[in-house]
Parts: sequence; C-alpha cells; structure tokens
Amino acid sequence: MKQYGVLIVGTGWVSGEHIRAFEMNPYSRVTAIMSRSQKKGYAKAAESGVPNAKIYTDYDEALRDEEVDIVCICTPNHMHAEQTIKA
Repeated sequence: MKQYGVLIVGTGWVSGEHIRAFEMNPYSRVTAIMSRSQKKGYAKAAESGVPNAKIYTDYDEALRDEEVDIVCICTPNHMHAEQTIKA
C-alpha cells in the first residue's frame, strides 16, 4: 500500500487539524512542515506527533522534496493563490 507524503505549509492552529487528519489516513503521512520560523516548525512537529517530519523555512526548497506528493496550504488566505500555483 502506497503512503503519500504530505507537506504542511504553515504552523498556525489549523495546521494541527490537518496533520491529525492526514496521520489518521493509512494512505498518507506528514513528511514535511514549512514555516517561516524553524523553531515553530519543530514545535508544531513535536506537538502534532510527527517529530520525524523535515522542517523547511524555504517554500521552494520544500516543494523540491521528493517525498512530497501532497501540499496542504495552512497559511493566511491572502497567500493561498500564489502558494497553490507554485505547488
């Protein structure tokens, strides 16, 4: 059974809900988290039960991660269009 790798973009409260949903799905796993702050990225990974997720502070670099199959945008609304187009 293939598991799809998920990149979570953003570390606000909603990202925790998305992480939980992806981790409950046997076909997906959170492989990376992107945050402007490395410290917040590591904190979100630890509090969400995905301590082995890679932490990125550069969105373009995160998108190049070969383990990422799904990009989950959890940033403020005004950022969604640009980030979705890049993904």
